[in-house]
Amino acid sequence: MVSQYGTILGVMLLAGALVTHTGARGASPVRGEGLYRNHCLSCHESIAHIRENRRARSLTDIRRWVARWAEELDLGWGADEVEDVTSYLNRTYYRPGDVSLAR
Repeated sequence: MVSQYGTILGVMLLAGALVTHTGARGASPVRGEGLYRNHCLSCHESIAHIRENRRARSLTDIRRWVARWAEELDLGWGADEVEDVTSYLNRTYYRPGDVSLAR
């Protein structure tokens, strides 16, 4: 006979496996930094993000620019990669949820 705790543990493990399988996860700014350094930094030095007339004015704008260039460069990025790079840029050059300079 399976105890109540065994049943709960089994359900939790199954739920965790489903979440992992479907790709649901939080954004990883550390992974985003690696993606940015490997795919974006050759054209975008930090000056692109701190200049006065930068085009990104919101978190949504940052996400749209990342997605646009990922598609333009045919990087094959999905939503996870876009979110990771967006999170990295937001934490590094902007305040979370805000487009003011972080530094």
